[in-house]
Amino acid sequence: MVPSGNIKDDMQAPPLDTSNSPYEWASYYHSLGLCVIPASEGRPTIGWKPYADLEQDRPDDKQLRTWFRGESVRSDRLQLYVVCGRVSNVVVLDCDSEQADRWWRDLLGDDVMDSTARALSGSGRGHHYWFRIVDGRPQKGHSVHDSDTGIEWDLRGDGGGVVMPPSGHKSGGQYSWVRGL
Repeated sequence: MVPSGNIKDDMQAPPLDTSNSPYEWASYYHSLGLCVIPASEGRPTIGWKPYADLEQDRPDDKQLRTWFRGESVRSDRLQLYVVCGRVSNVVVLDCDSEQADRWWRDLLGDDVMDSTARALSGSGRGHHYWFRIVDGRPQKGHSVHDSDTGIEWDLRGDGGGVVMPPSGHKSGGQYSWVRGL
């Protein structure tokens, strides 16, 4: 399955920086139609399945304020996490290696890969490429981790999610936008 649509077509670079609060970031991502929930160490800290299964609406502003007050997003104890798939109308290609990045560039072309929103993972060794779902159909996730070739990637669709910039990573690094939403 090839992701549909380029997320840059209707989203602008974040008007925020790392000095903004977790709530301000969550509110910004929410305003773009994304389903934002809290995470810690790369895992959601609340039940996320009802959102992924479209059984529950995206969290509202009151809920975001409750979840995202307090700690800095530079800590991996409080991370911004987006539930992918139809609830956020996005799929994210998570390339965990340079080999995976090259493989996808060969498949989709540099024009596609360079024109979509892209974040550097908190570990500093991979990228998240963002694509808009344009047809509303379910988008299943898929993973490839081939130790022989070094190709490691995940497609985060319905039932998946990713940690968002500027969240901290357990390595001490920070997720950051290379080409913002």
